[in-house]
Amino acid sequence: FAQAQVASAELLKTNGPVVLGGDFNAGPESRTLRVFAQAPWNPVPKAGPAATHPAENPATEIDHIILRGLAPAKAVVVIDESAASDHRPLLVEIRR
Repeated sequence: FAQAQVASAELLKTNGPVVLGGDFNAGPESRTLRVFAQAPWNPVPKAGPAATHPAENPATEIDHIILRGLAPAKAVVVIDESAASDHRPLLVEIRR
């Protein structure tokens, strides 16, 4: 939670668009993700199955993509692939 607060504060000092993505070790309803649930942040919802970890048999949704200063993305897709990591990869199309 504290790291999310620091990251948000530091990124808000920057100009231009921001794409923040990866393993947050926190679910979508956690207080960590609530840091990014309000303007100017725009969390991208997942389309279809949302669990990303562990990759072999995903049971938790702890990987997320959050935007700032970009057109809202339609959805994040979790790719059905477990060879490269212990997390499933995410795919999102971003437009300016």
